[in-house]
Amino acid sequence: MNAEHGSISLRGIEKSFGEIHALRGVDLDVSPGEVVCIIGPSGCGKSTLLRTINWLEPPDAGRVYINGEQIGETVDANGKIRPSTESEINKIRSHVGMLFQNFNVWPNMSVLENVVRPQIVVLQRTRAEAEDIALQLLGRVGLGDQVDKWPDALSGGQLQRVAIARVLAMDPIAMLLDEPTSSLDPELVGEVLNVLRELATDGMTMVVVSHELGFAKNVADRIIFMDNGKIVEEGLPEQILRDPQSKRLQQFLDMLLHV
Repeated sequence: MNAEHGSISLRGIEKSFGEIHALRGVDLDVSPGEVVCIIGPSGCGKSTLLRTINWLEPPDAGRVYINGEQIGETVDANGKIRPSTESEINKIRSHVGMLFQNFNVWPNMSVLENVVRPQIVVLQRTRAEAEDIALQLLGRVGLGDQVDKWPDALSGGQLQRVAIARVLAMDPIAMLLDEPTSSLDPELVGEVLNVLRELATDGMTMVVVSHELGFAKNVADRIIFMDNGKIVEEGLPEQILRDPQSKRLQQFLDMLLHV
């Protein structure tokens, strides 16, 4: 699997947390190499939707397909459908990179080791091979001179770029990004968005939950607006941001513009 592939399909996704109905019959298709940005008010289901894609939040109903392969359910040798084992889920999940807003960089490892260790443990690469790949990727995200630093010596923008390099080292066919710049100081946002723009140009399939409308406008192939657990409207960035069709999206954009 590589970044030339990476289709994602969701069918009838439902998810509840107690009395909170987070997702209500969501259908979504993401083509290989497509960048989809999901926007919407807090609590509308954006992050939950992202987490159902790689089964961090198994949906209550519906199906998820990654690269045409269903996650969460497996057809056994007798043709019967059964729940996937954790190892079967992890095998598919390992091809989908997940980037969180709080970096999740390991504080007890150097920058280089943060990118090396997962390759050795998960992909069974030799240390020499893993270090070579890590050095290439850290250079790519502008951290070639920071490889021996410890995370507490880095800025938020640098930490997020370490996290991006670590995800890329796992050879993902797609990336899921949950508010990747929301924890950053405003002056650090640009350096992370620049890396994501390069990934988009290289053809990486990405689903991005973001409040950065400028990024969505300039990088996304499609913008999806969610509210109350549903996809309310979707379309090209120009269409969604300049000519919203639903009153709810108009209200949401007006609110952002007047913040």
